[in-house]
Amino acid sequence: MDSRKIMALITFIVGFTLILIGGLYNPYSTPVSLTPGSYSAYMFHLRENQTKIFTVESLDVLTVYVANESGYQNAMDEGNFSSCYSTFTGKYISIKFTAPKDGKYYVIIANFNSESSIEATFSFGSKEMWSLIILGSLTSLLSIGILLHSMKKDRERIKLNARCPYCGMPINSSWNYCPSCRYPLRGDKK
Repeated sequence: MDSRKIMALITFIVGFTLILIGGLYNPYSTPVSLTPGSYSAYMFHLRENQTKIFTVESLDVLTVYVANESGYQNAMDEGNFSSCYSTFTGKYISIKFTAPKDGKYYVIIANFNSESSIEATFSFGSKEMWSLIILGSLTSLLSIGILLHSMKKDRERIKLNARCPYCGMPINSSWNYCPSCRYPLRGDKK
């Protein structure tokens, strides 16, 4: 294997790895551990009419609240979650929230439904990192270009300027044997 083909292979592996990382890795995700009766709150600054998608995944049922700053304070001070914008209960929760005005908003993840500890994953952004996926795709395409260029150079190096006198296949006049029928082209013809 020549150096161009090795470079094409390495470039393809790098591109494929970037595609995998871009599709699977989520930098906007955090693990959440909740003991019975506990909660975790996450604050976001949102502009008016800005939409944010939140997902919470768990093997156990949990409750998720979305609140503004006063609703959050009411929930923390008095344990009253009724002033929250939304309440969701389940194992997989996907929330599409649009802020009614500029300000701080809270996603509160609570373990009020289970008598055991819960492990969950809270995601607050796109799962795909499109920049890595696009860069990986371009890198993979580059590797295909390098490979095609290498194959073209290989064909240019071998000039088929004659025919085998035995089988008639195209050959290079400098070859000792026909690659098709193994007929000796030079020297001893026994």
